[in-house]
Amino acid sequence: MTSSPEPPQFNLYTTTIPLYLRAMTNLLHQLQKASSHSLSSGTPPSYYLNARLYPDMQGLPYQIQRLTDTAKFTLVRVLGHDPTLLKMEDNESTFPELTARVEKTMALLQGVKEEEMAEVGRAGTKEVVLTRADGFRWETGPYEYVTKFAMPNFWFHVSMAYAILRMCGVPVGKNDFIGTEA
Repeated sequence: MTSSPEPPQFNLYTTTIPLYLRAMTNLLHQLQKASSHSLSSGTPPSYYLNARLYPDMQGLPYQIQRLTDTAKFTLVRVLGHDPTLLKMEDNESTFPELTARVEKTMALLQGVKEEEMAEVGRAGTKEVVLTRADGFRWETGPYEYVTKFAMPNFWFHVSMAYAILRMCGVPVGKNDFIGTEA
């Protein structure tokens, strides 16, 4: 795979952390709406938590686990943070547990120093290795990792979580997804 040139003004921090935090803040709002909708409609929480957009797709907890993992693993793969410190069990099965997972991930992201991450992006020399259980291995730099994998993967799972809630009748709309702050 050929590497695309890194733009000189690329700032790894501003390309990731604020966007992750905004999306997760909006997701927390959506989860609160889902929990309230469950109570007001008498629909059991399991209805939302087990819902899938299509039979071969995963449900809401999986979507939230993967989007938080993507954000956490940006810190592991780009900054070299110890992956064992970011370990979560992937056993969330309630709205409060999903909310706690998102909040824990947000706290980790809020602890990232902008200059440290921006410097990695400016240097552009750090190797980022992505391996999967199926044996796929991708070696690249921070810019390509963030723009070609981390951000698209993150937004895919954020979108799927929103779509599941919307499909289940939770009164969420575009402003709940993108937020209302300018």
